[in-house]
Amino acid sequence: MMKKILLTGSLTTALLLAACSGETEETNTEADNTSEEMEQLQAENEELKTQVEELEGRLAEQDEEQTESDNQENDTEEVEASSASEAVDAGSRTEPLALGEKGTMSILTYTDDEDMEEINGVAEITVDNIVRGEEAVSILTGEYSEPEEAPEGMEWIVFDTTISLTELSDENEEITFSDDFTAYTSDGSEIERVFTTFDEEFGIQGLYSGGTATGKTALLAPAGEPFLIKYDDYLRAEAYYQVD
Repeated sequence: MMKKILLTGSLTTALLLAACSGETEETNTEADNTSEEMEQLQAENEELKTQVEELEGRLAEQDEEQTESDNQENDTEEVEASSASEAVDAGSRTEPLALGEKGTMSILTYTDDEDMEEINGVAEITVDNIVRGEEAVSILTGEYSEPEEAPEGMEWIVFDTTISLTELSDENEEITFSDDFTAYTSDGSEIERVFTTFDEEFGIQGLYSGGTATGKTALLAPAGEPFLIKYDDYLRAEAYYQVD
């Protein structure tokens, strides 16, 4: 009986030891696996951090390049705006040019095609040698032409017009200029223009960059009174002259 109990105890002890040994091996295996997984995760994490740092560096470089590009564009726009501002020096209604003084105008027009590309340029204008009344009528009267009689309180005036196209963004383009003038009374009222044909009239003339057009222009103006002459042809092309 005692031998059976001892055998039974020995068997139980052996089984317990075997079970504990199995659990220890499983625990060690699990620990090893966990360690390997942690190492793998850490390696992946380090790789991701490296990739993020590289991306951040690239983004920083792109931001710097974009900032430099924006600054260059702003500088260019400021220079162009400054140049355009300097180009426009042809007087105004409140501060007109004097007769004989050269005005500088900005020219803005578009190509005559489907693209309608913008064309920019600079033109110089001079109004001078104004004559009035009967002297003007004599200039306007030719063998086959004669101006209509000036309305009451008005008289004919004739003056020399010179326009030079000094700059143009596309030198292959021809710009057409006309004597598009309007006279205003001292109180700012527009005087209706009456057209008349005569030998020396400015009319319509085409210019390439560097070209100059000259001729005379005829308008009606208040008899013996000061008035303002405004030139207005193409976008932004304006000039003002005071006649006393």
